[in-house]
Amino acid sequence: MRLPRGNARKDILNSPENNPDQEYPAESRERLITEVARLRKRIRRLEEKLRDAGGGRGERQFSALCRILGYTREEIIGTSYRAHTPLEARDAVFRTFNEVFRSGKPARAFDWAVIRKDGTLRHVEVSISLKRTPEGKPVGFRGLLRDVTARKQDEERTRAAFRDLEQLNRQLEETTERANQMAFEAESASLAKTEFLARMSHEIRTPMNAILGFTEMLLETSLDREQTEYLEIVKRSGESLLAIIDDILDFSKIESGRFELESTAFDPEATAVEVCELLYPRVAGKPVEILFRAETDVPVTVVGDQVRYRQVLVNLLGNAVKFTEAGEIECTLAVDQRQDDLVLLHASVRDTGPGVPEESRELIFEAFQQADGSMTRRHGGTGLGLAICREIARKMEGEVWVEGPPPDLSVTGSVFHFTARLQDPGGGLPVVPRNLKGCRALIYDHNKRQLDILGARGGRHKR
Repeated sequence: MRLPRGNARKDILNSPENNPDQEYPAESRERLITEVARLRKRIRRLEEKLRDAGGGRGERQFSALCRILGYTREEIIGTSYRAHTPLEARDAVFRTFNEVFRSGKPARAFDWAVIRKDGTLRHVEVSISLKRTPEGKPVGFRGLLRDVTARKQDEERTRAAFRDLEQLNRQLEETTERANQMAFEAESASLAKTEFLARMSHEIRTPMNAILGFTEMLLETSLDREQTEYLEIVKRSGESLLAIIDDILDFSKIESGRFELESTAFDPEATAVEVCELLYPRVAGKPVEILFRAETDVPVTVVGDQVRYRQVLVNLLGNAVKFTEAGEIECTLAVDQRQDDLVLLHASVRDTGPGVPEESRELIFEAFQQADGSMTRRHGGTGLGLAICREIARKMEGEVWVEGPPPDLSVTGSVFHFTARLQDPGGGLPVVPRNLKGCRALIYDHNKRQLDILGARGGRHKR
């Protein structure tokens, strides 16, 4: 394959044989013909030397070029490099060879795209230098070549992968930006909704308190039986509606991050007993007993938010009363842990109702969720109570959860647990009143569980 040859190539192209129509002086014409014949003879000798090199370095390179291009030796000898180079790459190849010929400096590892005999494209990495005679006259080029098509294809695949990755990154950034915008809009809408609920809850609560207050005043007046029944219905309905409003108000405070706890001193046992007494009238018409038990190590005074602590107990005991048709409801108060001046109080509420299926024991603590929709239709409720209880418990560094009844009791039902970390100012433990010290007492109760509770506090009982 013929490569660009500098001035020698120009002489052959301008010879009289290649330009028969151009006029030359006789002497010049003879001299040019002689020079062209000499150059052609020299080229033939060089080609013969190349063919006779037999295993030399040049022959190996030439054989490698033949394999890359897919031609035989005979097919490739005498062809121009242009015939094996894509049109768009010919100028670059010519400039490279011409620069080497002009400057004498080698060109290292430049890419040469070549066209194979079958028309496919290959990439060859070529390093060339100028070949000179012993006198230093340039007579051609010598070089090294290597087929780097596989590497080029890998590089192209890598570049394509990077392009795809960049495109995916751009799409991801756009999606993230849209998601952030949507989240911001959703958060703004949620805050607006929460503000609206909080404001409306306050607005509705005020007239409801007036309705309940005047209803109670009317009930204290002289009324016939029918009027009293009507007013009792109004009162119960108003109290239910007020409880729903309170739940919505608390939930809106939790969502808006404005749910704060207060800190006052209170007696946890007295608070729990008060809640049991508050709910006792609601089981008056059912064969249900409400039991209470406090362990002896429960402190007399703790410091925390009594209103919220009481709210959780009212909710847990209220649910037990709502779903228990027969049997007993037991509220237990104990100490799980003491650390410095802090105490972890553990309240549990056990009932003998239908129980909570195991697969629903986490679901019921989510907002607006209940274990059984039929229960909601029968007993009412918003499904917010337990969600609010869990938030209160976590604010108090505790937790709320539900389990099945202890296996030793052999009853149906559930056990709701509530823990809260409160400050213990060290007010001591409950003491026996002085006027009862040294006295003996006989206690009778038809409920064996109640007797067990009394016996656990230091007495003996018979049934």
